[in-house]
Amino acid sequence: MWVGARASKAADRSARASTLLSLTASHREIWRQFASKPELQHALDWDAEPEEISDDEQAWLRELILHISASFEAERLGALPRLEGLDADIRQLLAKPLPHAVWRQLRPYQNKAFVRYVEKQLKVAAEKHQGKPFGLS
Repeated sequence: MWVGARASKAADRSARASTLLSLTASHREIWRQFASKPELQHALDWDAEPEEISDDEQAWLRELILHISASFEAERLGALPRLEGLDADIRQLLAKPLPHAVWRQLRPYQNKAFVRYVEKQLKVAAEKHQGKPFGLS
């Protein structure tokens, strides 16, 4: 019985490591797209107007938000350790105009727990920064 429990624990650690590696590869690819396509830089601009969003920006932001959702769900299900920087990432990303607009489009299709989490982070961002870009007074 002890050997079975030990094997199960090792398999669990292996599955968690595999999940982390997979999400890291996805994260790297999403940001590689951003770095290699100058036209995507506008997607994270504090002064961007949501009605000016391009199809490429919208597609990239959807992919990024879905990646964050997958990371959140993997953590919630115990497949990942606590993602300590996720709160700040959500606040800094989704408080910006274009990501926020894409979030509003995707929100009805997301799991309720993820929606509650994101909305809580957006509330904190609004209270803390009062509509000003992060790092600016």
